Amino acid sequence: MKAEEAEILIQGFRPGKPTDSRTQKAVEYSEGHDTLRIQLEEQRLFDEHIGGLIRCIRPPGDLREKLAALSGAKAANPGSLRHHAILPVLAGVLVLVGIAIFFYMQNSTRFEGREAVEHMIEDTAEMSGVELEPVSSSAGQLGDWFYMRGFEGYSLPPELAPLPAVASRVAAIDGRSVAQVAVEEHHLVVHVFDAAKFGVGLESGAPWRVFTHERWAAAVRRQGPTCYLLTVLGSAADMEAIVSSLSQP
Repeated sequence: MKAEEAEILIQGFRPGKPTDSRTQKAVEYSEGHDTLRIQLEEQRLFDEHIGGLIRCIRPPGDLREKLAALSGAKAANPGSLRHHAILPVLAGVLVLVGIAIFFYMQNSTRFEGREAVEHMIEDTAEMSGVELEPVSSSAGQLGDWFYMRGFEGYSLPPELAPLPAVASRVAAIDGRSVAQVAVEEHHLVVHVFDAAKFGVGLESGAPWRVFTHERWAAAVRRQGPTCYLLTVLGSAADMEAIVSSLSQP
């Protein structure tokens, strides 16, 4: 394929150019929806990035001569030709696998209500420590402590309940209450909140979903009406290791 033909093909699939009226209506609806607008913009940026990479691909000038040479070598050495033909196929498969993994990782970090969760992370990042009240118990035994401060329904899953708590508070984030617990182990801050009030649409009982926001790593999951958010300064790999250690008996 000539470079000019490739450019025309890419132009036809660039984001922002709907191919029919139904697609146009879907785009217009997404642009007017708070959550979908963010996801659409992320997808557009990703598509533009991939398109830019594709446009950087240029076939070598002697490609036609090489193909002709391979065709001529078929009768003389069929085995060698098959060997050379298999290599591009394997390379193509590896590229497709890499793209599939990338898309899976991208989709796994997107969920309804992520923007509200990011506000919690930003609130945590701004804390100096004086906002928290010292406590001395396991994180799972703070139900009465939070109830006395107006936060009802506090509970933790089994893997979080034994963690040693050192400080707690009821925070008001976007006008809604969040229970925050600083635990000594892993230097974590645990957040407990009502999923519906923050618009978080994670599937109940699903595994921890790990992602990053600015310099923070986070893991979020939902159990019934309650969501749990773990935050720590670090990378996604750091949080993956923490979640793995919490899951062990």
